[in-house]
Amino acid sequence: MGGVLSGHGMGIVVSTNDGEHVSINWFRNATGKFHQSVEMNRIIRPVVIFGCVVIPMATLFAKVSILEVPPPPKLVNPSFEDPGDATDRAAGWGRWGDWFNREEGWTPVHSGHCILGYHHWQIQTPNASAVYQDVTGAVKGTPYTFGVYLSVDKAKEPTKDAQTVEMRLESTVDGRQTVVASALYQVANLPADAWQKLMVSGTPTNDTLRVLIIVTPSPVNGTRGGALRFDDAFLDLAPATPSPLPSPSATQ
Repeated sequence: MGGVLSGHGMGIVVSTNDGEHVSINWFRNATGKFHQSVEMNRIIRPVVIFGCVVIPMATLFAKVSILEVPPPPKLVNPSFEDPGDATDRAAGWGRWGDWFNREEGWTPVHSGHCILGYHHWQIQTPNASAVYQDVTGAVKGTPYTFGVYLSVDKAKEPTKDAQTVEMRLESTVDGRQTVVASALYQVANLPADAWQKLMVSGTPTNDTLRVLIIVTPSPVNGTRGGALRFDDAFLDLAPATPSPLPSPSATQ
């Protein structure tokens, strides 16, 4: 085994008894980050058949490049600690609909001292409410997982609970929002009080990515109850093969 180190990179060569040479190289790109490449050469030894030497036409050569995977972009104010232009709004997050507010006094929290609270008992129409964030630094073709922790305050009567929580990813295409991926959770199937993760995974169609949490209330006016608490949103790189979402019985 041998190696060489320079100001721009480093490499090692490993030889095996069967004639295989593996070269592993690290080199620094213009941004100062390292890339890695692996080269493998196998020497095919001559073979003697009936007194004749048979020499292969070429040696087997394989090269594998391991490309750097960019880290996931970071959400702004993922735990909703920082207020926006009003104390009931979370900095970095937009919203539509009614009664989806940043709360400082609700307990328990998953971490910190603030949450997003959905006041289902206050909702007067069947229209959905949502919070969302346009993510900076998303990369086209890179799969992401968006998630948040949820705790459900159940209504005394199940029919009065909110209907669904949708986790959604969107990209902006030709000036319009296009759904990339969606996971729909039935509130009736979610356990009460315990914090649980809701997630959705998908790949943006370009370099734009919007993450959304959308709540649909009970469709019956005047009979709504209960509330939802959201905390500690996150955005990660999705695995190459998406794993099943947690609590399959909670999805539609």
